[in-house]
Amino acid sequence: VVQADLAVWSVAGLETGAAALLVTAGALAATRETLRVRDAWIAGLSAVGLAWLRPETALAVAITLLCLW
Repeated sequence: VVQADLAVWSVAGLETGAAALLVTAGALAATRETLRVRDAWIAGLSAVGLAWLRPETALAVAITLLCLW
């Protein structure tokens, strides 16, 4: 189930869809039971991509890192 606003804006030609994908990929990679090197790279590159796409998503990255700590 997707929130209606996210569904509308993700196909509106903005970076919302890409940001949602990077948040999901980074969170899934960072919260695996056994963190492999590949998962750390995926999480790190997702965080970098989020900072490049939408600076306000740094909050999502910070929350994910705090949950891991």
